[in-house]
Amino acid sequence: MNIAERKIKLVEKILHLVNDENVARFEEMLENESLKDSTVVTHSINGREISLKEYREKNERAEASYAEGKYKTSEQLKEKFKSK
Repeated sequence: MNIAERKIKLVEKILHLVNDENVARFEEMLENESLKDSTVVTHSINGREISLKEYREKNERAEASYAEGKYKTSEQLKEKFKSK
């Protein structure tokens, strides 16, 4: 079944929804899906907004760096600043 056929079937199912609560839940689900990646979830220390998509990408890069051993322990950081 191609995408056009799937969309038609989806529209048909939506048209058969008779319960107002189900329609509201479907509307909420669509709204949440459209906002998911663009929703601001935090801010940088400079006040720049960071979207959920950007936050997830940064987290994935951080996990990859950690897996590659690119990190310093708290003891290493303490030693670095003791000597200065």
